Amino acid sequence: MRLLYVCNDFGIRPCGTKGASVHLRSITRALTQLGHEVLLLNPHGDAGPDHPARALLNPCASPIKNVLKPLKQWLVDNELGEDIARDLRPLTFGPWASQQAIEVLKDNPPDAIIERLALFSGIGLDLSKHFDCPLLIEVNAILSEEARVHRTLVLADLAQAIERKVLGEADGVVAVSQALCDRLSQDFCEPRRVTFAPNGADPELFDTQSWRLPTRQSLGLAEQFVVGFVGTLKPWHGIDVLLDAFVELEKRRPDVRLLIVGDGPCAEVIQERKQQCGLQHKILTTGAVPAEEVAKYLAAMDVAVAPYREAHDCYFSPMKVFESMAAGVCSVASAAGQLPDIISDGCDGRLVPPGDADALVQALRELAGNASLRHKLAQAGRDTIRKNYTWGHTARIVLGALERAQSSRLAPSLTLEQP
Repeated sequence: MRLLYVCNDFGIRPCGTKGASVHLRSITRALTQLGHEVLLLNPHGDAGPDHPARALLNPCASPIKNVLKPLKQWLVDNELGEDIARDLRPLTFGPWASQQAIEVLKDNPPDAIIERLALFSGIGLDLSKHFDCPLLIEVNAILSEEARVHRTLVLADLAQAIERKVLGEADGVVAVSQALCDRLSQDFCEPRRVTFAPNGADPELFDTQSWRLPTRQSLGLAEQFVVGFVGTLKPWHGIDVLLDAFVELEKRRPDVRLLIVGDGPCAEVIQERKQQCGLQHKILTTGAVPAEEVAKYLAAMDVAVAPYREAHDCYFSPMKVFESMAAGVCSVASAAGQLPDIISDGCDGRLVPPGDADALVQALRELAGNASLRHKLAQAGRDTIRKNYTWGHTARIVLGALERAQSSRLAPSLTLEQP
């Protein structure tokens, strides 16, 4: 099939380091590896010179910079804030991109469209109607609600209206967790149009054994027990819980080290805690690193932790857990959201109660003193990813959802033709 993948989210760069960028590259690559042509439409261009998906439009031709840059500067100069300019970016880019895409694709239209749900974006719906092809919406969160909680959303009512329209009129929806599927089925879509398609990992990219020694040497690590975290440093990721646990663990195991790979809002909290506790040489931080280097840092870890807090909307599908398991690193995660469905406690990883630093310390102490158990859980975790959670698995689920979406479009006409 000829597929068009749309992502009208200015915060997701196809060549970026954060999880959403990795997701974009991974799912589009997996679709091409299954034999499909994938075109990419987004405000930033292609996914890199070695990526098989190619950009449909030249983002440099977009009017965004000429229109919104002066507005943003004027708002800042007049101390009015710049949040409205952020909301206007996808609203301005969307109609322009739809018109340009129609012109570029008119002689060779797509067979289907996949759009990552984004605030203020209806590009996929516009193109689906124009070319009369199925639209599948990929949902990673109910964005209008998430934005209300975690950022300023000036045009909140408009964002919610567009989101409901897109989800309500799409031919199909894929969501990254069962909790998110349930929520979509309850409030936004007919259940028959919703499909569970979890995130994944590519085990071949995380064959880390050869990187362990050189990476540890470069970080100044010898035989220490290394607890690791990879991801965006956001409050709900439980960084404070991990720090609390590490401080207590270090009192009992002076040889322990904490390696934090990533950047985000909690970076300053980490630096402050290091100073307060006198652990400057025992807590190592790398900042954001290119996605292709994550495997090297995972190789230096003895245990990788995903210390999420409990929340009422645990809809996430954490790639950090899939990737640490794919790398053959023993994984310890909070029993929150989708994680108990991924990890079987004591079989292919360890689960601890969300937000419970004491339970995390206990699990880490046990694993620090039992290398054979770490190895057993790590190997079983890698097998779990290979069997159930590669990007190839996810791509096949997405293609199945597209086939059902296409069938549902054809069903009314087929019914009319029956005698």
